[in-house]
Amino acid sequence: MLLFGPAAIAAGKSAVALRVADHPTSAAVASALADSVPSLAEFVRKGRLAVNHRFARPEEPIRSGDEVALIAMVSGG
Repeated sequence: MLLFGPAAIAAGKSAVALRVADHPTSAAVASALADSVPSLAEFVRKGRLAVNHRFARPEEPIRSGDEVALIAMVSGG
């Protein structure tokens, strides 16, 4: 799982390895991330996952070799 900006700062790294069940969905991967790295739970709740450079629906399957990234919400002006 790739992390950027405030999420990477909160986790203290730019990527997190996760162990998930076979054939997980985007929602299952997001849940596993929040459980594995509690400091990212709020980012997961407010953000979205991108799979292979596009936003993923919660029911979208994640396959071995997919690039998965947490895209945290940003604000400012």
